[in-house]
Amino acid sequence: MASMAPRGNSFQVRWRPSRKADWETCTFSNETDADAAKKLAEARNHLITKDEVYRVVLGIEEEPETVGVISPFVKDIVVDAFKGRDIADSTRKEYVRLGRNMIAPAFDGLRCAEVDRPRYLTFITSLVDKGCKPAYIRKAHAVAHVLFGFAVTEKYMAVNPAAKPVGGKTELPKIKKYDSIFLTHFEADLVRASMPPSWEDFVDTGCGTGMRPGEILELKVSDLFLERNKPYIHVRGTKTDDADRTIFISRKLAKILAARVKGKRKDAYVFGTARGHKWDLRNFRRRIWWPAIAKASRCASHPPKADKSGAIPILAVSTCLCESRLHSRPRPHDLRHSHVGWLIEAAWDFFAIMRRLGHASIQTTFNIYGHRRPDGDTDKLDELDEMAAAERQKTAAKNARDETMGSVTRIYPDTLNGELGRAA
Repeated sequence: MASMAPRGNSFQVRWRPSRKADWETCTFSNETDADAAKKLAEARNHLITKDEVYRVVLGIEEEPETVGVISPFVKDIVVDAFKGRDIADSTRKEYVRLGRNMIAPAFDGLRCAEVDRPRYLTFITSLVDKGCKPAYIRKAHAVAHVLFGFAVTEKYMAVNPAAKPVGGKTELPKIKKYDSIFLTHFEADLVRASMPPSWEDFVDTGCGTGMRPGEILELKVSDLFLERNKPYIHVRGTKTDDADRTIFISRKLAKILAARVKGKRKDAYVFGTARGHKWDLRNFRRRIWWPAIAKASRCASHPPKADKSGAIPILAVSTCLCESRLHSRPRPHDLRHSHVGWLIEAAWDFFAIMRRLGHASIQTTFNIYGHRRPDGDTDKLDELDEMAAAERQKTAAKNARDETMGSVTRIYPDTLNGELGRAA
């Protein structure tokens, strides 16, 4: 949150875009302007410069000082915009790819200073009209926000066109929440059996560690410590540097991975390509994962219809209710969810699960998996009924005694009062 504090006869407002960013500071002569600046910074999620704040709050119309600065083309700042940011290398590469392939072409031939809010909203509308998925559009918006925010910081443009306007917001399509799939052991075995032989170990690793698919593809032989009394894996986090962690694994999984990496160099990828390169997660989903899920979803007794050539399409699935096939469509990430589901069934502590998954906060773990945790001991629910019955019986007996004493008092009030008086 932005902060506001008095400084002599003036008021100072401070905020910063992220933990590692420099502080932005504005000073105002009155509390009203300072409070407006504070609310503006918070409305923009702190992604606003002090020059923008002064211009909005004080009504300054002139552009920020750009003497000697030539506004470059949008395509020329894509790489520089993501340098030095606190994100994993794989994430940085993905953002640069989106910037080059999607954002820069949308503003082709335009310099940063020429990109205004209407042009940016036209870009967002075009993505919606093309039928792009909401998650894709929101990711594009996030990348554009960082890209143009960098341009504002470097004074290539006056205002970030992707920033939320004061008192408004950028209308983005809502993402339909994906329901996580928790596989049973039988379903996980179906998926494993449907994978190409060289990829069966991927399912074992995902179900046995809870690692993210991208983290599994990042694994190198040097990250495996399989000969120890308690074998473990050093995980290179793919989301942030904080996701780096150590995961202990079963001896069964250690034997599987040991056989896989036997004879490989220390710097080789555990799940690398034939040429030793790292697999791209999108290519893995398209070429390996979804065909395997489709295969696991086919029933031998009720196969899907063949096409005109007589062949069954690679992604075709059966529609029968036979229990011998897979009836859900799990993503690679659902191997991680399934692993956690099994840990919860084994009564693992949620703090231990949080550390195993690489979550920054236990709140994240509870938000995703809290519904899987049994609330209390179901075997003792009958005891609650017994306790309630005993309490009702005790209360009824007390009420009966009180009623009896009340009757005696009403029938023999003088006698009872006299006896009480002599006793005193």
